[in-house]
Amino acid sequence: MNLLKRDGSLVIIGFMGGNLVNNFDITNMMIKRIAITGSTMRGRNLEEKRVIAEQLKEKVCLL
Repeated sequence: MNLLKRDGSLVIIGFMGGNLVNNFDITNMMIKRIAITGSTMRGRNLEEKRVIAEQLKEKVCLL
């Protein structure tokens, strides 16, 4: 949360790190007006997964 700028967005895909967060203080998130959205890849066919992966690579990742 400290890395996100004001009005930033956090996108969470999947649960590889687990699905629980202990002792999370939402104050910083609310002060910065951070938007959080999430999804999973489970239940999607291979073509949908491929398209999503390509879009992430083009629009988000710095790799």
